Amino acid sequence: MARPKIAMHIRNRPDDAVCVFSTLDTISGEVAITSEHDIRYSDVKISFEGRTTVTIRNDFGGQTKADETFLYLQGQVDDNLLLENGTSRIFPFTFVVPKALSPFSCQHSRRDTLVPYAHTELPPSLGEWPSVSFSSRDDPTIDTQCPQTVRIRYHVVASFRLQDPQCKSTISARREVFILPTVVSERPPPPFTPSFDLCAFKSEIHPFSAQKDFKHGVFRTRLGRLSIRAMPPDPISMCLHSSLQARTLLTLHMQFESYHDCSIPPPVLNRITASLRAITFFSTSPWTEIPTDPVAVRKQTQSGVYVKTVQLGMAELPSVVWEECPGDQGEQSGKRVYEAVVQTPVLLPGGRALVPTFHSCLVARCYELLVRVSYRGWKGFLPGRVAVDVPVTVVVG
Repeated sequence: MARPKIAMHIRNRPDDAVCVFSTLDTISGEVAITSEHDIRYSDVKISFEGRTTVTIRNDFGGQTKADETFLYLQGQVDDNLLLENGTSRIFPFTFVVPKALSPFSCQHSRRDTLVPYAHTELPPSLGEWPSVSFSSRDDPTIDTQCPQTVRIRYHVVASFRLQDPQCKSTISARREVFILPTVVSERPPPPFTPSFDLCAFKSEIHPFSAQKDFKHGVFRTRLGRLSIRAMPPDPISMCLHSSLQARTLLTLHMQFESYHDCSIPPPVLNRITASLRAITFFSTSPWTEIPTDPVAVRKQTQSGVYVKTVQLGMAELPSVVWEECPGDQGEQSGKRVYEAVVQTPVLLPGGRALVPTFHSCLVARCYELLVRVSYRGWKGFLPGRVAVDVPVTVVVG
């Protein structure tokens, strides 16, 4: 006796298309149940589900796995029904991609007040996206930059139970959809970026800064110091159906201190190179705080981190104008202080889209810009460069 068949169709999408949806989009379609003979069935259920799966392998060949269903929206539910020979029964469904998860989806303990907010944001689909083209030819290829052991997946699931005395079983079908949440203006994140005093340049305590000392002679006397401070840029906003490259503007504050005889001029800056570092944090137990340090996470047995770097290109710097700072800074220890400001656009490669920044109970994704500023050789010093890391947020507009 042939088993009844269940088929699922999403409206206005071919059955072999990759379906990409965003916040507040409507996912609608129908489920068809067909049988070649009379059957009685019950418990017809259609749901929209989101699930996270994390697997961590240890050095001894064992593994720990966590599986969490963070989203469950119930649709059609019917009682006992009779399907006659050779007929089909159609069940329509409609779901709306939510702006956020229910507060009950994050019930674990936490040590950071930002955790309940971050963990109830709708996470994007994460994992290996199919290689087939999107429903629109102009849609870019999604680059998830994550390990194969980490998955966040969304499905429309349909099932029913056979009431045949000889064969009581559940028959189901599922259709995967891919979610890229957009920024929701009604739910702005709490402020967390510290304010910086541009007049008080203290690079030794600034979190997004780097220094380079210039030394000379047998005793390696320090003659100068080049300091770079990066200001946190605006988020990189991506639009999936636009041909424009996603970009942001990076501002660098430079400072050069000349010591002792005060005869060393500032270096000539000639080039900026930038790369984007995608950092995926994952754990088999819920995060109690927002992870930020890959080195610390690697030391934990139930957590892991995966880092991938994408080169963004190089830009030649025009003539950078250094200005000598008057006042107390130039009078301390007989040194002279020069400052300059450099602004450079940061563009993502064309045709590539990244999953947005997010933090969920088991998985998080954040990004950093690695910026290298090169300078020419001068006054007996060899050419070199100074590198600085600065966090950046990626959003879908």
